[in-house]
Amino acid sequence: MFSKLKRFLSVSLCLIFYIFLFAGNFGGNSVCSAAESSTIKKYVPIDISNKFNSNAIWGNGDDWEEQFKSQDSIDAGEENKLRELGVDGTRAFYTKCNHNENNVPDDGGMPDDGRLTIGGVPFNFNASSGKDCIKFCPKLDFLSKSVDLGNVKVKNLYVMGTAGAILTGSSVNADIKFYDNSDNEIAKYRQTLDVYDWYNEQIISQKGTKESSIYDYKHYVVRRLDGTYLHGDNTYVQCWRLNKFSESGFGEFDDTEITRINITFDDKVNGACLTIFAITAEVEYDNNITLSDVKHDSFKIECGTEGSKQVNISTTKGLNSESMTTAVFPYTPEAYEGTTYHCTIYDDDKKAYYYFDVTTKKSLKLVVQTPSGLVYNGAAQQLVTGCLTLDAHGAARPADENDLLKSNIYLRIENATGTPAHKTGWYNLNSLANLTATNAGTYNIYYELDKGALSDYDLISTTVVSGTSESNNSIIIDENGD
Repeated sequence: MFSKLKRFLSVSLCLIFYIFLFAGNFGGNSVCSAAESSTIKKYVPIDISNKFNSNAIWGNGDDWEEQFKSQDSIDAGEENKLRELGVDGTRAFYTKCNHNENNVPDDGGMPDDGRLTIGGVPFNFNASSGKDCIKFCPKLDFLSKSVDLGNVKVKNLYVMGTAGAILTGSSVNADIKFYDNSDNEIAKYRQTLDVYDWYNEQIISQKGTKESSIYDYKHYVVRRLDGTYLHGDNTYVQCWRLNKFSESGFGEFDDTEITRINITFDDKVNGACLTIFAITAEVEYDNNITLSDVKHDSFKIECGTEGSKQVNISTTKGLNSESMTTAVFPYTPEAYEGTTYHCTIYDDDKKAYYYFDVTTKKSLKLVVQTPSGLVYNGAAQQLVTGCLTLDAHGAARPADENDLLKSNIYLRIENATGTPAHKTGWYNLNSLANLTATNAGTYNIYYELDKGALSDYDLISTTVVSGTSESNNSIIIDENGD
């Protein structure tokens, strides 16, 4: 009768309720691909460490005096060597592990684990000692670098970096060339990045516009090379998206395999420096993540490779790769009902991040209310007087939800004993007056849920209340009446 009805359970009202049927049929154990629940993205951080030529982050193990402090010993005429220090010879970022240093703000450092997110894109940067960036600086003759992307089909490419010594209110360009697996340039992808000074609020207005490659930005406090700190919200790490080739705006690269990019920065007029910390590729999803047991208080995540994974599951909107923790898979996090969780999984075996959303279900308890002490009198008698829809804590579901539930939960009555056979049709909770019987006997109540309409609900328990109290006694229409 109901094409969408997928669950069936008999609640017997005779003598003893079949509680074991409740437990066996209500839990649900459906398995689905994460892609069925949300758009799933896969990000692969590109290892660019073999191109590092400078140090612009005061990381764990770095000696500030040795690595960053301006040296009086620089000879006259060699002032440009200062540009090798920090981002542009004036300032450097720092990781949070250094916040115990005197006067170091503890809320503006970069993550100690080298994982951060800008605009929903995860990046892995070098947070430990030593060189941590590719620096392009014409006055140092640092002009051009090529980066190999490996054997991945690239949908989008993102660059994390910053720049210095650019006039406020203006930008300079970095040229980007793309090459296929035969090392031929893909001419249609060639483009320029608009590069802004890290202390330039114009970045804010350029974010996401068609004329700009600025995808997003993030603020971190910096330390001047003289040892003081620059507070405020104006020091930006930038995220550029390298697909500004489409006439209609941002899109995706097509099926052409991109294996290498070349970056050239030759701003000799301003003497600016471009610093790149990390590059991340968005690639085709490989069906590596599976969800199951999505309930009101938890869900299960499985990954195609064995072992522990780095995990961040948060209600904060957007991808978050910062401060990830280790979990053993399959992984079942605790959750709150009706909440959307943004899940980031880092699979070290595949060197890839997976990002997807999971929305937990709303809990649903049914309390079927029945009369007690019915006596046969030859008239039709209503066998179900009400059906309450509650949450896991026993509170009534909100009125707008209750209207939906009552329209999509169906009951029917069938006699377990006695003759003649009696069976009602299916009626939703708005039509309980139709659930009647005339003859004496013992009757069962059956119910079904329209799982299509109620897919957001997790049915966790049922209770039968006879009269005003919960009871294991049945409803029996006794023959001992007039």
